[in-house]
Amino acid sequence: MMKPESSDKVVCIKAALFFVILFFWVTGVVLICLGASVQMKLSDVSIVVAETSSGAPMVLTIVGMVIFFLSGFGAVAAIKENNFLIKSFTVIMVLVFATEIIVGMSAYSYRDKLHRDVLSRFMKVLNKYGKEKQITRGVDGVQQEFQCCGARNFTDWFNVSSGTFQNSVPISCCRNIVQRVV
Repeated sequence: MMKPESSDKVVCIKAALFFVILFFWVTGVVLICLGASVQMKLSDVSIVVAETSSGAPMVLTIVGMVIFFLSGFGAVAAIKENNFLIKSFTVIMVLVFATEIIVGMSAYSYRDKLHRDVLSRFMKVLNKYGKEKQITRGVDGVQQEFQCCGARNFTDWFNVSSGTFQNSVPISCCRNIVQRVV
């Protein structure tokens, strides 16, 4: 059996590195598109999202851009075959990967607290329903877009301090949307 030559090993390593870089580049593009898509889809309900979320679509877009540009740095390092640049790229990507793992584990462990916090914020928004035009349009938009009613379910409307909807729900809670002028 013949030993592969040194240049064959280098070609295999370089091809594997380009595959990893391509994977990171595609991942970056997907995150950018996902973040931008969510941001655009929720633009009509941005007032509600701004008061109840932490800006996750923006974070996705920024992380996607960082990964996209880092993969470009990695491609330049691989093309130039510069050991320092390749090692720098590897260290940076390992740090990014470790950070993603830590953030993912933290998000998973704090998911119940985050859920309670978002529900609490949304209930505060529901209390402004009917009093502020932007909030009213935003809540109607959220309920229509996601075919939901209230923060958890329709009974949340019975706990709203606004006198307008005590013991009833707004029209936007219905699955058959009825246009209403606000």
